[in-house]
Amino acid sequence: MTEADMQHALWRHLRDSGHGLVAPNFTPPHWWECDVYSITEMGYAMEHEIKTCRGDFQRDHLKGDKHERLARGDAEGPAAFYFTCPQGVLPLAVVPAWAGLREITIAGRIITVRRAPILHRQKVGTEALLRLARTFCGRFWQLREGRALLTFARKEAA
Repeated sequence: MTEADMQHALWRHLRDSGHGLVAPNFTPPHWWECDVYSITEMGYAMEHEIKTCRGDFQRDHLKGDKHERLARGDAEGPAAFYFTCPQGVLPLAVVPAWAGLREITIAGRIITVRRAPILHRQKVGTEALLRLARTFCGRFWQLREGRALLTFARKEAA
């Protein structure tokens, strides 16, 4: 199961759970890139850090002081944080108390092993919403340009 497969499974799950916005590979202001970033109906940010193997999880501490900031509930980070991995990859005992754990089955179903605790009650601000909107617009135009180039290439080949 690839990271992209896992992102897609999370998107379906979070969308069906009422998250209004779900973005892969998004970097909120003053934070690290999130494998999957979402905003709940109530306006709180949630981050899913995808781990494809145990070694990937063990290397996660190399992200500077991110874990310390999550542990103390830094309001620049998400209100809830999950490690997400294929089923059976991470034992719950290795997951920090400030994080939840979700597993993805081979069929793409999400299992919440442990709910993430609420780290803070700060709602997503305007700066993050504008960055998210710019990111989506940029990706839209890149996709559109890619399709336009593909269409043009097909016409040239004919």
